Amino acid sequence: MRLALWLTILAVNLVSGELFDAVKSEYLKLFNEQNYGAALEIALQAAEGADAQAQLEAGYVYETIYGDYVRAVRYYKLSASGGEPQAALNLGYLFLRMSDYSRALGYIGEALERQEALGSEHAADGYYRRGMVKLDPRRGKLHDPKAAAADFANAARLGGADGTFMLGVCYGLGVGVSADEQKSDELVERAAGLGSEDARKVLSGFAGIADFVFK
Repeated sequence: MRLALWLTILAVNLVSGELFDAVKSEYLKLFNEQNYGAALEIALQAAEGADAQAQLEAGYVYETIYGDYVRAVRYYKLSASGGEPQAALNLGYLFLRMSDYSRALGYIGEALERQEALGSEHAADGYYRRGMVKLDPRRGKLHDPKAAAADFANAARLGGADGTFMLGVCYGLGVGVSADEQKSDELVERAAGLGSEDARKVLSGFAGIADFVFK
């Protein structure tokens, strides 16, 4: 009964153009109650009205709850084309898990072009993950240590712990940048303060920075 009421409210707002905002609180409530089917139904109805945020949420439910990557990709693409950078980032991460690295970097790059809308935390993670692909010599033509170091630098600028640590690794080993032991030490310490467990392992002597590059 409650779901039917909210779907009716949504249908009215589809006409007025307010779409998902009108029922977002109910969607989140149902999702947090683990009533995923009902939550998805609300998101899908708004998604059909070309609401980019609803399309993002529909893609997220399909990906994380139902493991339906085909539908997840469909709704993420719709959302990304509607201007939602988080959808492009989610697509990039999804393709990373599928080992489709070229497509992954394309979507991550698309998201990072709108990093202000994306937010510093998500943007920092995007730079870090793209940098890790570029750092890996197994990625063939995508392997680019200088570009990887630049991505880590951008992640560090945005306060990302993982990117800050990997930039320290690059300076410590001279990968993509000129070796600078002092700068490396400073970055590793900063990364530890930001919450990097890898940085803390290095500082405690349980690991060395060479352990964190691809062989």
